[in-house]
Amino acid sequence: MNQESIISALATRQAGQLFHVSMRRPCKTRKGVTANITKASKFTCQLSSYARRGPVREAVESGDREAPQTPSWVVKSEERNGLRFWYHANGQAYLAAPVVNLGAVEFERDGKPATLSDLASELLASELKEKDSKEELAARGQVRFVAVKLENILEVK
Repeated sequence: MNQESIISALATRQAGQLFHVSMRRPCKTRKGVTANITKASKFTCQLSSYARRGPVREAVESGDREAPQTPSWVVKSEERNGLRFWYHANGQAYLAAPVVNLGAVEFERDGKPATLSDLASELLASELKEKDSKEELAARGQVRFVAVKLENILEVK
């Protein structure tokens, strides 16, 4: 999807409301792996700033953490209709949003369904790492967050 189609899909949403993202991206594989391995994910995001989410805001106010900062790889950050878009120096555009709920994840190897355990020997460790729970993140003054390449987004609703 492109930036304009995402903005128009969420044009009627107000700050704080939820939206759903479906994406498919190539997995990070070990050297020498020739198979085309992809990961399809669905998750729910909130039309909100990361810094405004409760655990983050409270941790900053109490002095338990510093205010969040944009990652160093981001050369341009833009907010349009409550959506945050990040741009990398290589020209890639990303939708950056806090995640409220992680949904289904499906893997494919060369177009055929596969399980994570089937693919474990072919994927990098970063693909296999379990995500911290909401409670673990909140204890550190954090919430789930994604920065998804626009080219990998299949649908936003």
